[in-house]
Amino acid sequence: MSAALRKFRALLFAYVDAGSSGGVDSAYQVLASVDDDAQWWCSKGVPSGREVTTGAAPGHRTDAVFGFAVEAPVQLDGAILCDGEGYVIHAVLPRDYGRDEVQVLAARNADVQLAPP
Repeated sequence: MSAALRKFRALLFAYVDAGSSGGVDSAYQVLASVDDDAQWWCSKGVPSGREVTTGAAPGHRTDAVFGFAVEAPVQLDGAILCDGEGYVIHAVLPRDYGRDEVQVLAARNADVQLAPP
């Protein structure tokens, strides 16, 4: 994928456990770029949706595919904040044909607390 298609700015986050003494306190820590806004250039594929069942309750999940340069510190179980929407990363895959890009499969998650630095 051409770098010209990376027209979105996104914040990347790493999943961290900030708990102590055996307690779990899940949090997301910003992985800042060197740019003033701390964001990374990316492409964003058209999201898809599907129905999921959580427990006995039906729900909906929206998936998206992002493309980042290999220099971007994308991490499995991390998160992305793009256009005001939070996504949890489910897979980080190298792109075919040596394009120096990683493909990121993510699901939109309104419950995840992501904020700019």
